[in-house]
Amino acid sequence: MNVPNEIMNVQEKMINQIEIIQERTKELQDTTTSKLEEKQQQWEQLTDNIRDMRTEMKKI
Repeated sequence: MNVPNEIMNVQEKMINQIEIIQERTKELQDTTTSKLEEKQQQWEQLTDNIRDMRTEMKKI
């Protein structure tokens, strides 16, 4: 095998690995974003519940 072909093969493998890393990174980012959005909704629900409790306590 000549050197240019070896270089091309290594380059091809590197490109494939980079693409796999990029895809996995995107998946992780999407998962993280989804979890953060879920936690944000939970936080908003909690603050709403606390606000409602305060309102009810003031009525007493």
